[in-house]
Amino acid sequence: MENNQQEIEVADAINPNVQLSMIQKERIAKWEAIKKQIDLMSNNPEKIFNTFNFKVQQIDGVELSGSGYKKIFCWRGKEYKRPELVAKAYYESMGYSVTWSEGVAWGIIINSLIALLCIKMGKYFRAKDTRSQELEWALSAAKHKQFQFEIHDCFGPPLYIERAYARVEQSYEERIEKLQGKNGKYEFHLRTLINYIYDLDNTSFDKFLETLKLETDLDINALKARLIDAVKELSMEKNLEALEIYYPEVGAQVFNEYRDKYNLTEWTIKFAKEALARLNWENLYNNFLERNGRYAARFDLTVIDFETDAIKFVEVKVDDKLTEFQLQDVIDAVQYQIPIELAIIK
Repeated sequence: MENNQQEIEVADAINPNVQLSMIQKERIAKWEAIKKQIDLMSNNPEKIFNTFNFKVQQIDGVELSGSGYKKIFCWRGKEYKRPELVAKAYYESMGYSVTWSEGVAWGIIINSLIALLCIKMGKYFRAKDTRSQELEWALSAAKHKQFQFEIHDCFGPPLYIERAYARVEQSYEERIEKLQGKNGKYEFHLRTLINYIYDLDNTSFDKFLETLKLETDLDINALKARLIDAVKELSMEKNLEALEIYYPEVGAQVFNEYRDKYNLTEWTIKFAKEALARLNWENLYNNFLERNGRYAARFDLTVIDFETDAIKFVEVKVDDKLTEFQLQDVIDAVQYQIPIELAIIK
């Protein structure tokens, strides 16, 4: 009990000006404790994964030739230019569907699903009318610009003040439209709220609403009930066409079915679409919401077993270290039981 109280005091010190629930304080304290433990391991990927009981998969029988960017990895009689491709082939040989996109394909899946959920939940919220306060700030800056304009006697009438009024009004109208889900747009602040909804009590919920400039007639428990209903409705409908607007446009990358690492290639989007068509949406939503929106990892591979709906995020290493982002994702994986795995090319 004494240790738990010390951890909470640490969380309070980290966020002295933020109203947090007890669960949030405990999560922050635990995150810091895990980070300190990992910092003592000299960024040894295998040691870190073993310490927290994450699977370490050794991929043996790989022959290496060449050096630098001309390295060739030969596995089971086939040559690969990257170790990630060896790992991709390894997991595919076991029946998994795999993308090497460092979380990009998974991001498409989650972002599109959460967009639909935000639109579904938008009807329970109102945009807080803060136009008078925002206008006060905007006019202060506009008057200064107008004064500078008049000093220099530039051509044409100064319009800074008129534009300030227009921008504030336009911003407020756009927030209302996003809460209504017009043109497929959604209120991003609502996503922030949904990410943390299971950790909030009524006090922290009210503070959160104030920070996000949102209002609602529901208390936190009623809102959680509406969220559960919305998840069930969307999962039963499974409207794939409604997701199309949220898929990114394909960038100007070279089409290559063997290397889909590049962001927004046809193969990355194709993988996301197939996953959305085959996976259970309710499981996806629940896994995301129960983990404060952290059901992901910026690892090389996203590996899916469509027969069981099992998903894991795999980082591939030869002899290199984990990046700072990857170390943060390991901490989140420990905190939220996110399925991650380390594949070591031998």
